[in-house]
Amino acid sequence: MINRRGGGGHRRQSTNNNGRLLMFCGMFILSIGMYLYARALQAVSLSTGMSSSNNQQQLMMDNKKWQKVSCGNHKAKSCEHCPQGNGKDWCNGDCAWCDTLKKCFVMEEKDKKCKKPGLRLTDKAIEAAAKVTEEKARESLHLKQRERAKLAENILQDGNNLTISVVLPCGFEHDFFIRTAESIFYETPEEILKEIVIVDDASDPLLKESWSEEDAAKFGVKYVRSDTALGLIGAKALGAEHATGDIIVFFDCHVKPAKDYWIPYVKEVHDNYKRVVIPTITNLNIDNWEETGRPASSGGGMSKCYLTFDAEFKWTTDDTNHVPIMSGGLLAMSRRWFNEIGGYDSSMKGWGGENLDQSVSMY
Repeated sequence: MINRRGGGGHRRQSTNNNGRLLMFCGMFILSIGMYLYARALQAVSLSTGMSSSNNQQQLMMDNKKWQKVSCGNHKAKSCEHCPQGNGKDWCNGDCAWCDTLKKCFVMEEKDKKCKKPGLRLTDKAIEAAAKVTEEKARESLHLKQRERAKLAENILQDGNNLTISVVLPCGFEHDFFIRTAESIFYETPEEILKEIVIVDDASDPLLKESWSEEDAAKFGVKYVRSDTALGLIGAKALGAEHATGDIIVFFDCHVKPAKDYWIPYVKEVHDNYKRVVIPTITNLNIDNWEETGRPASSGGGMSKCYLTFDAEFKWTTDDTNHVPIMSGGLLAMSRRWFNEIGGYDSSMKGWGGENLDQSVSMY
């Protein structure tokens, strides 16, 4: 059973060798009229012997020096000095008043610094909050850790020690590929899963920037990268070239395999290396990564197709284990048989048609 984004699955189908086919100051300076202030300095100069003209010049220089921002009808050193005890009516021009903090801020900074009392954030706090948000976003890409499936005794016949390599063709599937790989890892016993081959088909940024090679390797993952877009079929073919397990399992990069999904793969292929096993596809809720809409009967879901004379395939269902034409996206077949029938056609790029080609080749 495979649950897929928009689909998943619950039972396997197979084909036999006869052709049936089984992822953010201080002081303030009062702005006083030049005339009044000059007269005051002139009176001081008579008692101190200072030149009034020099003091007037100094005054003009000081005012010019501190008139940095426009507060509306006057200027000040900064927006914070605009009010001069008069509140928001003196905070205009280049500045804006913050009612919650009763302060005057530069217009462009008001929205950022005007917070509710007790909620004003320092630059460090803002940076820390952003970091936490980023970490939570990364965590959402992973599943909760849990125990891995065990290989029960007597579940496979004596001598059946076949291993599987799961190939995931992932082009720009940053939101799903990690959960898909982790799902496969948790549901497949160590003795059965040889590796998970993630084919990064020219994704930008690289998939391994979301999940490092070191961390991914803990889940049996190895990356294969193509800097040039190969398309779905080319990516699957590249993944198959790097697969070393006895059985190659092709999944989309947005699926969640069900419990014991691997058992029919190993059993059927062990009985006949020319058998191809096709899982039934059901629905996967990508928000909670849970299967939805599991069919009540064994004939529900999707896995079977048939070929029409205009070279199109149509979906069908029945209660048998035989698949006339496979759907193509999800399947398991022996590496030996995959190579014997020529793998994927190198001229095929996007989705569609490879399922027909492989099905006919198997016949």
